[in-house]
Amino acid sequence: MSLTTADAQKAAAPTAAAPRGIRARYRAWYEKMPPGVQMIGLQAWLPVFFVIAFLFCYVYAFHAPAFKNVPVAVVGPSSVMQPVAEQLQEGAKGAVTVRVIDSMDDAKAQVRRGDIAAAYAPGQDSSTLVVASAASFQLSSLAQQFFQGVAAQSDAKLQVDDLAPLPPNDSFGTSLFYLTLVCTIGGYMMSMFVGMMGGGLKHWQRFAIIGAASIVLPGIAIALGRFAIHAVDGNFWELWAIGAATSFAVGCVVNGLAYFMGRFVTGAALLVFVFANVPGSGGAYPPELVPQPFRALHDFVSGAATIGLFRRTVYDVGPEAWHFWLTLAVYAAIGTALAFAGKPYFVWLMGRRRRAGYKTMMISAQIASMTHAGYVTPVTPAGAGAAGVAAVKAGETDASAEASGEETAEAHAPAGAAPAQASPAPVVAHAAHAAPAVASQPGAPATVTAPAPQAFIVTTTAASDSGPVELTVRLQSAGEASATPTPAPAAADRHRRGRDREQEQRDAERGMDFSVEEADGDAVAAETGALG
Repeated sequence: MSLTTADAQKAAAPTAAAPRGIRARYRAWYEKMPPGVQMIGLQAWLPVFFVIAFLFCYVYAFHAPAFKNVPVAVVGPSSVMQPVAEQLQEGAKGAVTVRVIDSMDDAKAQVRRGDIAAAYAPGQDSSTLVVASAASFQLSSLAQQFFQGVAAQSDAKLQVDDLAPLPPNDSFGTSLFYLTLVCTIGGYMMSMFVGMMGGGLKHWQRFAIIGAASIVLPGIAIALGRFAIHAVDGNFWELWAIGAATSFAVGCVVNGLAYFMGRFVTGAALLVFVFANVPGSGGAYPPELVPQPFRALHDFVSGAATIGLFRRTVYDVGPEAWHFWLTLAVYAAIGTALAFAGKPYFVWLMGRRRRAGYKTMMISAQIASMTHAGYVTPVTPAGAGAAGVAAVKAGETDASAEASGEETAEAHAPAGAAPAQASPAPVVAHAAHAAPAVASQPGAPATVTAPAPQAFIVTTTAASDSGPVELTVRLQSAGEASATPTPAPAAADRHRRGRDREQEQRDAERGMDFSVEEADGDAVAAETGALG
């Protein structure tokens, strides 16, 4: 059995129906724009998101820092110091909260741990103020200003005992904060690339890449900051370990989120590890100086844990280190759980899209951009006297168009002209037209002759008298497309379900939303839209 040229032209002709629904109409309108404009427009959400998040998370958090409820203490017997504490509390108007501590040793321990910002021991001729500038330069400065006025009221001289003074190479105490930011950004950037471009990687491969980057990138940052810039002191290996743990924990979370958020994981990573992390970490400003909700986030953001570990290592201030290590471990565990839960979801989503023949707007824009750039050139629809579909051969009958006596058209190109490259779309149309002819012979190959200097593998569904028939079409480099129908009708459902399960497994391993396979020897070029 064969198809005439007219039949082939009819099958190849586009029969696009008017899109239904607001979303479909919008997409149809959008895809009429130049491919470059489409690509830019689909990513325009990121600068818009960045501007808005920057304003609310940085400008709002830092534009008017105000001390509120900063914990301080007065040192001495409770019976004597309690009225002094109440008087100071009332005069501070909410800037500080004053408690009483009986012994100076206990007061110093609390200042070093960060439980209180300062401890004040009043005296008749001289008063003592205990601070730890390395724990928080801003809070130490506030405490000195506040208690300088208190001492002046009693004509006493204020003596400042700084338990952890800042060195000259970090006079404002911000070097460790920026080191934390470098380790965090390096981790989330590498994991963002793994999540968006490593759809075909197994879990161990993803975690291996994230782990390697978590060792290398913080190592570079710590080495440069320690030995080249001289911005930080402390044990290099301990600092490196802290930076690597931070980068890995952050990377695990971003990798897990990528399964659920696709290319939008960039926004999620920025929101969690930059825009919420910076004001909530206490690195730029202590939590007592920032508004809600950033003050409440301080105990939960990864940056607070990393800065806390750095400060413990370099200056021996802050809470015990186990608290911070636990925070980073929780982040790593959450990221691992997201990855193992997200991959089945990702496989299900890709399978659903594949069965529905759905491609995201980003993938469609990428294909259009490649076509516009000349990497893929669509076949010109067959016309009168032009190259088109010639014949369909079914089963063992190698019957050609000549045997049937019907006119056929072969692919012809002008002498010396470069052969046109093929697109799967016309071949799908030809194969769909041929479906009724071959549907009665399950598993029998059908061959379609078409202008095809390259080869593609395409799966399509066509209607026939016996029900829907799925065709696997292979467009050969010699100009022939072989179309193989699946068994019909009842067996076709079982076959399709089994094949879908196999395809979903392959999708999980390869992370592919669609594929274009080039039959040039053993070379295979795959276009992946893993998380589009």
